[in-house]
Amino acid sequence: MRDYFVLLFFFLIGLFYLFYSTAMINAYPYFMVATFVLALSLGIFFLFLPHMTKSWFIRLIVVNIAVIVFIPIIEGMDWLGFTVLYLAIISFLFIGYSFYIRKHK
Repeated sequence: MRDYFVLLFFFLIGLFYLFYSTAMINAYPYFMVATFVLALSLGIFFLFLPHMTKSWFIRLIVVNIAVIVFIPIIEGMDWLGFTVLYLAIISFLFIGYSFYIRKHK
């Protein structure tokens, strides 16, 4: 279990470096939050997939969809492309989770 937290820690360091090195990202704070929540959820999904229950997975997906849908509402309709991209990534989590559950039943 300790290895999971170390990997998640390095993942977060990489994410913070990405935000720090990207120019003008500070002008879009909600986009930063949505990207951080999505990236953190992806890390949690892949690290804790063997221990993840269906209710935990559903909560993870609902929170991500809610955060992602508000990107074009808060930042403007120019960000609709990122919303579609992030929702496509979330849909692949459904596919990955269903394959994992089917394989390990």
